Amino acid sequence: MSYVDVICYSQGQIRLNGDVNMTQLDIPANNGYIHYIDGLLTPESLLPLLPHRCDVTAQRTIRVSIAHSNKLN
Repeated sequence: MSYVDVICYSQGQIRLNGDVNMTQLDIPANNGYIHYIDGLLTPESLLPLLPHRCDVTAQRTIRVSIAHSNKLN
């Protein structure tokens, strides 16, 4: 089971898990309230599956042949 640590600072700032800020609070919605956060909350069970660096991208080029036909089905 994953938990979220909520820290409320005396200046009014609220942080989740130490590094995700709540930026807007109590926005009315049809079925409750919305709270905006400026980060992603990820369960610890997913961490081993995620890449360890977000500044590295991978690309792969695939060569395919495309058959061309003037017939419409």
